[in-house]
Amino acid sequence: MQWVNISTYDDNEVQNYTGPFYAMSPAREAAVYEKVISRGGMYQENAYKGPPSPERDAVWNKLLEPIDIRVSKDTLEQLNITGLELNDHSGYYGGLNVYHHLHCLRYIRGVMRQEHFHNKPTNDPEFMEHVYHCIDDIRQALMCNPDLSIYTWTWIPGDRKPRPMLDIPQECVNWDKLNSWASDRSFDVFEPNLLVHPELGSSFPVVDRKLQSSALSNETGLAHPRQDFHDHSADASSSDIHIHT
Repeated sequence: MQWVNISTYDDNEVQNYTGPFYAMSPAREAAVYEKVISRGGMYQENAYKGPPSPERDAVWNKLLEPIDIRVSKDTLEQLNITGLELNDHSGYYGGLNVYHHLHCLRYIRGVMRQEHFHNKPTNDPEFMEHVYHCIDDIRQALMCNPDLSIYTWTWIPGDRKPRPMLDIPQECVNWDKLNSWASDRSFDVFEPNLLVHPELGSSFPVVDRKLQSSALSNETGLAHPRQDFHDHSADASSSDIHIHT
């Protein structure tokens, strides 16, 4: 989406904003809302839109660079959740969910041109389960945070069917500020011995100076950053999540 900034809220308006601020997040401090006009027309171009190319792949990959961030112990306690402490004691392994949604969108984008991104056939159950997960993840995100902007329709000369007008005034978080906040807290999860299982050892071990994980393999196409969210085929169920008491 291409944005045109038409005004910015002042500090008082941000503080008094009545949007979905009930969900605690340390990133709230970086969530500055602005009035913008989205450019969503079918034939309007931007850096992310279109078939795979080295340039487009690069901008999609860059979107996911801050997917892994350090989270403080205080934040976990405020959220009443636990997490995995990094082996250097610099924080806990976390991430903003928006980057997981972007990962899923990028994964689905890869399915559209499978020969470009993936070696897995569409009849591979694990591969397709990841696709279905990503589609439903985005569905839930859109329903949880619905875009309430109004769009209308118009007539196009020579066409009896109307077309939607999708250059829409909206209220959006300033992405650059939010992304900068995440980038300041991001880390390379593949750094040797940074993420260590208490019984099985390093999550991404290095042998003969080579990472022993498919997570950095370019052979599957959607490689770094974060190789399709670290090649996880399933997430932790609610029964696997421990709560602070």
